[in-house]
Amino acid sequence: SKKDLNKSTGKKVRIIADQDGKIKEVSGRVIEVGDDQITFLTDRGEELIFEYDQIKRANLQLEI
Repeated sequence: SKKDLNKSTGKKVRIIADQDGKIKEVSGRVIEVGDDQITFLTDRGEELIFEYDQIKRANLQLEI
């Protein structure tokens, strides 16, 4: 849920999301939780933005 995501800001997570119909699994940190998207900094230093529906479709897994 969004409340869980808010609490996860700055914490180490593994996230599974649907990006362009492909499942993408990344680990890193949540850096910002917006109204309809989440900004994520991967372990490789890439910034990724996922929309909540992308995450829901792929059965979001946050490992905190």
